[in-house]
Amino acid sequence: MTEDFERCTAYHEGPHAVISFHFNKLVEHICLSGDGDGICSPHDDESISFDEILIAQAGIESDKAYYFAKPNGLKARKKGWEGDEKKVDWYLEVLKSRGELHDKDKVEKVAASLVRQKWFLIHALAMQVLSETKASGIFMYPGLYAKNLIDNLMARDS
Repeated sequence: MTEDFERCTAYHEGPHAVISFHFNKLVEHICLSGDGDGICSPHDDESISFDEILIAQAGIESDKAYYFAKPNGLKARKKGWEGDEKKVDWYLEVLKSRGELHDKDKVEKVAASLVRQKWFLIHALAMQVLSETKASGIFMYPGLYAKNLIDNLMARDS
């Protein structure tokens, strides 16, 4: 995996965690694999809500921000969005069956806005995950470490 792709994967998985914390949801871990895949594993008590849709969409919106000036890089990342897109679509269908109608364009706009608002935290977490995983050779970063980093940065910023 190229360094840029590895970095973008960290920037893709980081916002899932940052936006989860924004909604007071826990994350088990953030994992980067050597082949360019990654995952941000939610805590087991995940429930289907509009918040969860935004959390799933956040990685895609972060990729768009990261590759804003590099359309070829963004095109290469789109294959990695399949899981997030399927999750967003499925969550929207479940909420629709409950009588909650949400427009996918609205989801994208709200998630993009959250990513922009939290970009400093996303950047800090992505850099920390990359640093820790490269130093240790282990590509799994515990959610508790991520939460502590975000909390400390937010406390320092206020």
